[in-house]
Amino acid sequence: MKIEIKSQTIMFVAKIFERLFGDDVPVEISATANGAALTAGSGTSAATLPLATARVIEVGEVVAEVGSLIRAVSAFPRREIAIASSDDSRAIVFADGMRLKLDHEFGKPLRPDKAESGAACAVVDAGLLFDVVDAVRHAMACAFDRPSLKSLRLEISDDLCLAAAAADGRRLSFVERWLKDASIPKGGFQVTLPAVAVDFILSAPHGSRVSIFVEKHSVTILTGSSLGRFFSDIGFPKWRDVVPAEESPQVAGLSCQETAAALRALLTFAGFDEDSDDAYAPSVRITREKNSVELKRVVARNVYERTGDFTAHFNVGLTEHPPFSVTINAKYLLDALGEHTGSVIIRARKNESDAGYGVLQLDFEDDADIHEVIMPIREI
Repeated sequence: MKIEIKSQTIMFVAKIFERLFGDDVPVEISATANGAALTAGSGTSAATLPLATARVIEVGEVVAEVGSLIRAVSAFPRREIAIASSDDSRAIVFADGMRLKLDHEFGKPLRPDKAESGAACAVVDAGLLFDVVDAVRHAMACAFDRPSLKSLRLEISDDLCLAAAAADGRRLSFVERWLKDASIPKGGFQVTLPAVAVDFILSAPHGSRVSIFVEKHSVTILTGSSLGRFFSDIGFPKWRDVVPAEESPQVAGLSCQETAAALRALLTFAGFDEDSDDAYAPSVRITREKNSVELKRVVARNVYERTGDFTAHFNVGLTEHPPFSVTINAKYLLDALGEHTGSVIIRARKNESDAGYGVLQLDFEDDADIHEVIMPIREI
């Protein structure tokens, strides 16, 4: 085995393993036709990080203690180095005509206290992760007193289905995408990311790989050449319980772009400041009669309002359902429509206790993987 790599790159990755598992954990340096990588740990605590900038000269693998590897690489700061395996299967570090030969013990297990910590790692394409996180982050709560909602949930199943979800107590946005290539622990991968970690992921360069380490009280994220570590001892609601069962659509064929334009006009007309809390945005009543939908601004009866009425009308597809009317936060609806260019389908689940609706689910013609769930507003 032989690879060529910048010393600061492998130092960066090796120090992540040192922090997660300790300085005496064995790491395997592997080189294949697809690139090089470092692997540490065993069983459910095993983790692999790619060495994206390494050039593979000869395929194979070699094992060394992470502490020994760090000390050897430290001897050649900011230089191009080569790492190879010797005839007796030891790791050798070359640079500038010098070489260091590392001792090691094969099969050395993780220290018990580290093995029981349950550190897990997932490696995902940065572009795809950016897309799913960006699609749902608008539904994250802004309130500092609800940290479990000022966060984003990522879940990857064994069959590589990636789900991202965000909720603020009044709405839920979630997306599910199939991954073509990812590295996850056996049994799947779950993590709740605080808002600062979400921003960190969104800064990842496209074309790279994002590695996410989950420990008991923190999450470590490697994006390209940037490393972030964040406190993550927060729960997240059981968001799948909120998603309504499949319902027939009450509204179908409503243009996302035309509806979004009407909602922007409504918010401007109402004098809503974009910097204000979304929860205080004006309400809009959605009414469907046969093949026509009306959007009308709703003002509480006990509020003195001088600006006047706002209404917009659209033609939509027919449904077999009776006339439909529901009131919803206008900014929530606008956020849900986002940049979609097709049409939106609105499904509503009836309340068992009264004639009202419990939740609305929005599905989109141009992206069937994205879903929005919004609670209606009871008019006063």
